[in-house]
Amino acid sequence: MSLASYLAISFCYVLVQYLKRRLPFGLRQPFILNLVFNAAYTPIQFGLKNNLLASVDILLVLGTLIWPGRLRHH
Repeated sequence: MSLASYLAISFCYVLVQYLKRRLPFGLRQPFILNLVFNAAYTPIQFGLKNNLLASVDILLVLGTLIWPGRLRHH
């Protein structure tokens, strides 16, 4: 299974949990942003060949992975 498949499954799981009102709205936003940042990485790294921008994108992806955990603990 590819990384994209895992991303799609996790996003669908979060969406279903949100629709069942088991997750607050704030937990849905980082998953949407994570999908956007992940999709942007390949064109930045291999299309533009801009390592600095790709590094910023990686940090944004990392931030979207940390963000939900911080929300759950507050």
